[in-house]
Amino acid sequence: YLPSDDELHPSLVLAEGELLQEAKMYKEAFDFYNETLAKAPENSPLLYARALAAEKIERIDISIADLTTIIKREPNNVQALNALGYTLVDRTDNLKEGLTYIQKAYKLQPEDPAIMDSLGWAHYRSGNHAEALKYLRLAFERLKDGEVAAHLGEVLWVMGEKDSARHVWDDALRDTPSHKVLLDVINRLTK
Repeated sequence: YLPSDDELHPSLVLAEGELLQEAKMYKEAFDFYNETLAKAPENSPLLYARALAAEKIERIDISIADLTTIIKREPNNVQALNALGYTLVDRTDNLKEGLTYIQKAYKLQPEDPAIMDSLGWAHYRSGNHAEALKYLRLAFERLKDGEVAAHLGEVLWVMGEKDSARHVWDDALRDTPSHKVLLDVINRLTK
């Protein structure tokens, strides 16, 4: 269902797209955002939502392009800075560029645990495990999230602290027993 011009209220469109994503209908969400962006190409929240959906369907090129567009328009958009930085660090070899975006987001919002997680992950991917551990522990203290637990546990595991890694993972599994990223990391490292 594509809303008419009169119905193109951004919060309604975002809500519908979020429902599709929560149902793991990522391609449908992506297509929905494409259609709505044709009517409202300057809408940064819609562009951000499409970037997230694009990442889920392995269209990293579109995700990066959308996030870059937002940052060109809004250089201090913390969400877009963090998302672009994390995407570059996690899904490409552009570690230095990704870290730069995450560091800018961190300077703007130093208490945000999602940004701390991204910063820790960037340091880990860059081979700086001690720095990674510092930020990931801070993030996990503030946000007991499955993905943060996956990242923290992976760094602990790689640093030889396997019991600590298992403890972090076990705690997170109690809250989110079917968290895909967490389960993938545990399976990959413990086999």
